[in-house]
Amino acid sequence: MTRDASENLTGFVATNCGQTELHLALVDGQARLGIFSSWMGQEAFAIELVCRHEAHGEQGGALVVEGAQRADSLDTLPLPPSDGPLVLEYVRVPAQEAPLAGSDAMAVVGRWTSPFTMVLWLHRDAEFDDGTDLSPDEYDLPPEQFGPVVTALHSLVRPWKLGPAC
Repeated sequence: MTRDASENLTGFVATNCGQTELHLALVDGQARLGIFSSWMGQEAFAIELVCRHEAHGEQGGALVVEGAQRADSLDTLPLPPSDGPLVLEYVRVPAQEAPLAGSDAMAVVGRWTSPFTMVLWLHRDAEFDDGTDLSPDEYDLPPEQFGPVVTALHSLVRPWKLGPAC
């Protein structure tokens, strides 16, 4: 993909207890990653990470998180404290069949079985404070303000299989 092209990819994981969906839009060297999650016993959230897209050849690249916002209201959210940039890595793969609905989902969901063409994950060195490293009064911002972004980032630790959006 060239830097002036656009691409939309999606992936999801689900069971009968809930689901998490990712929607990635790559446009002109920028990226927006929507993370939508609703699981039984947890508060639902919809976060959009605003990223700079850095392609590294034709087969891989990185998304450097530059900001975050609530996907439903577009209210800006602060990023959690970090010693460096928050980086998501990806690799492109030849189209792979997804025999089950989604990324590791139960077949009963039966929603997304398109081949995947990208694998995305949070870079192993992208360390951030989840609001538990210090006492709450030692943070510049209350941890609950950057908490939704922390929840979204935690969902990106495991690899995600993404395929062309329908």
